[in-house]
Amino acid sequence: MSGANGESPTWVTVVETDDDGVRRWVFESDFFTSNWTCLWDRGCLGIGDEPAPELGLGCCSEGAELLDDDEVARVMALGASLDPARFQHHDAATRGGVVASPVTAAGRRATRVVDGACIFLNRPGFAGGAGCALHLAALDDGADPIDDKPAVCWQLPIRVERSVDPSGGERVEVRRWGRSDWGEGGATMAWCCTEHDPGAPVDAFVGDRPVVDSMRSELEAVAGPTVVAELRQRLGLWLLPLLALLSSACVGGAIGADEAATTTPSPTTDATAAPTTTEATEAPTTTTTTAPKTTAAPDPAATLLATLTLEQKVGQLLMPVLLGTDAEMPTPAEQAANQRLAGVDSIAEAIATHHLGGLLYLGDNLSDAAQVAELSATVQARSIEANAGVGALISVDQEGGRVNRVKDGVDQFGSARSFTPDTAAAKDAASTTALALREQGINVVLAPVADLTDGGGVIGDRSFGADPVISTWEVWGPVL
Repeated sequence: MSGANGESPTWVTVVETDDDGVRRWVFESDFFTSNWTCLWDRGCLGIGDEPAPELGLGCCSEGAELLDDDEVARVMALGASLDPARFQHHDAATRGGVVASPVTAAGRRATRVVDGACIFLNRPGFAGGAGCALHLAALDDGADPIDDKPAVCWQLPIRVERSVDPSGGERVEVRRWGRSDWGEGGATMAWCCTEHDPGAPVDAFVGDRPVVDSMRSELEAVAGPTVVAELRQRLGLWLLPLLALLSSACVGGAIGADEAATTTPSPTTDATAAPTTTEATEAPTTTTTTAPKTTAAPDPAATLLATLTLEQKVGQLLMPVLLGTDAEMPTPAEQAANQRLAGVDSIAEAIATHHLGGLLYLGDNLSDAAQVAELSATVQARSIEANAGVGALISVDQEGGRVNRVKDGVDQFGSARSFTPDTAAAKDAASTTALALREQGINVVLAPVADLTDGGGVIGDRSFGADPVISTWEVWGPVL
């Protein structure tokens, strides 16, 4: 499939190791950093050959393909238990069931199609509410619709494909659902919401958040919270909420929150969206189909700030030292130390209790590269849970020379003074170090040292020297 501008999509890989072995998650970064959003009941044209927003069918005009016999049995049982007042096609289900008898082209069974759409789709105007009857029933029961709906339904427009990885273990490709995934009918669909077509009457790339955040629950149901936390970090999104907070504080204070909301751009752009494919047919122009009125997207900084409690806001200012190579299973000695430092046993408890904005790793947190990466992933996952989606700032002293905390998986460069006056070499060393630390989940390096010293004192060769001009350029390179 094609990514933005007809080019091949870009991918981000997260490697997970558990009792089942190695699993390589490969995510389509272009889509998960885009601002795609579902337009059902908001102008969605459907997946038919002609645009039909007035029917409210969305992508439900075909039966939902069911994964296996277990999902078939579960959907049948749920269908039999639905309240007729919430299930428009209850009578049809009673007479003929909710699952079609023939198998699909893939050899699977699917939900029945009644009057041109999935039997579970309540149409606009139905007294019990329009939309998926399974979804509505789950909400009524206070349950998560993910637990009740067929997997293909709650995952859309995410496509999950599993295979054997050439290097061993399992490979799971997670990407946007494209035209080809709809089978033969995909080529003639009047509109495909995961394509960014400037000529289409509506555009689904108008959300106020990246897909990795707007569909976080779905992604975590597919890959687990630890993998998703690592994905956000690798996509460069771990810092967006914190930057949004800082932006809100600065911009809002200078020009007012209302004006800031109209001037602060969205963190994502249409450049990450996929264009129409060469197979796509142009959506016909009609006099009845019009684009919905566009309004300015909500300011993500103001939106996020409004969701944080006072405790969460204060916690974002804290980056303490805590003990433990495992965020959730400290040793007795580590528990005792953490009780003295933060009144809790573990790093995970400290994040949940104090809503910490970050951590500073010292030698007691660091063993080997794999351990550090796992610790960082857990820290990020717990931070996102405790802080309304805000990731953690995970820092370390990695100056070079006698101050190199991380030993495994990172080149051990010399002190800052050893690079003077070679600015290019200092920049290359800093870049190499940063990339290696990022692989271990560390996103803040407390370096370089900008002090001006002649080589004596506690700083000594940790600085680039006493010359302000030379030191300025030496610091400038690594920082940029």
